[in-house]
Amino acid sequence: MGVKQTAWMAPLPIEGVKAASRRHGVTINDLLMAAVAGALRRYLIDRGAEPGVVRALIPVNLRPAGAPPRLGNYFGLVLPELPLDEADPLGRRHRARAEMLRIKRSVEAPISFALLQAIGHTAARVEEEVMRFFGTKTSLVLTNLPGPRSPLQLAGRTVADLMFWVPQSGDLGLGISVMSYAGAVRVGVMSDAGVVPDPERIVAGVREELGRLGVPGV
Repeated sequence: MGVKQTAWMAPLPIEGVKAASRRHGVTINDLLMAAVAGALRRYLIDRGAEPGVVRALIPVNLRPAGAPPRLGNYFGLVLPELPLDEADPLGRRHRARAEMLRIKRSVEAPISFALLQAIGHTAARVEEEVMRFFGTKTSLVLTNLPGPRSPLQLAGRTVADLMFWVPQSGDLGLGISVMSYAGAVRVGVMSDAGVVPDPERIVAGVREELGRLGVPGV
């Protein structure tokens, strides 16, 4: 793992993203995945590389809806394909939607959760090998975190903005974070400088792709 670089997008009103998602007949997550795929495709082309299909490592929340809060992690890992080889924005949207539907119908997340639980009881060497396995199967970590819908208060002051960075293990050098908070959505990129020295270009690409998909105000 090398020196980290970070960049993030100015908050974008989530209502506009929702409206565009409804027009396309997809979820907000589908639309954002299509925008990320488009931004990464453009980034590779600008650097003279041939874009192809890549796999992302995505944590999936497995807590039952409405269940009381409890300590500990309760998530699985899925490895959807991002269609960087698709030139048409609507084609990327369609393929992102189809891939997420496939993931939702599969048992990939529960199985990976069981595997993560099991390796927690093994030696550190075994844990390292399993995480290295996941790392070799993917090109980036991508996660979408729904945050509080109303502004938080801290020490009597309103928290204006929130952002987080995805954990990266093994040789993964690129992480993309999506977070909603107080009526807005944010996208952040953290990368190893030796892999992506200019993450702000990916952030700008995500914003441009959202505009191409009909999100207002970008």
